[in-house]
Amino acid sequence: MQPIYQREYTMTADTAPIATAVSNLIPSLPLYPAMSRTDIDDTAAAVRKIATAYQR
Repeated sequence: MQPIYQREYTMTADTAPIATAVSNLIPSLPLYPAMSRTDIDDTAAAVRKIATAYQR
């Protein structure tokens, strides 16, 4: 459960159990307008590192 939903809407994991379960399986990448080129490169490098580590 994202903190904004907990704070602003008084939600908990029990409020939306299916969404909570699914969200624990889906990676979330940083994405925002102020990302610098270095931020983008660091994120891409991390994704590549994880993908390489989990190759079959």
